[in-house]
Amino acid sequence: HLNVSVDSSRMYLTREGALLREMSVQFGPERMPSESASAPPAAIPRGERTVADLSETSITLDGGTQILSSNTPELVSDSTPIPPGSLRISRDDMKAIMPNLSAGMKVYFY
Repeated sequence: HLNVSVDSSRMYLTREGALLREMSVQFGPERMPSESASAPPAAIPRGERTVADLSETSITLDGGTQILSSNTPELVSDSTPIPPGSLRISRDDMKAIMPNLSAGMKVYFY
């Protein structure tokens, strides 16, 4: 499963207690509700989520949260905006973890 430490901006791929990969993660802004906004607020999730869909460049969780792949090899050099409530990991990390992911897998945010 995946564990996301919101406070330390790290994500961990683990299996049966073994750490398979540790990676940096960037978070999109938390969108606050306003009177003029038609979209609901998007917050960084906490608690348990489930992988709903996978593609080469994104992991979609139940509830709509997305873990996106960076457009650049280095995460820190990617200046493209991250959608509110979403996360971004490096392209290399996405490629490395994808074979270990499947729909229904648990993702824990803490």
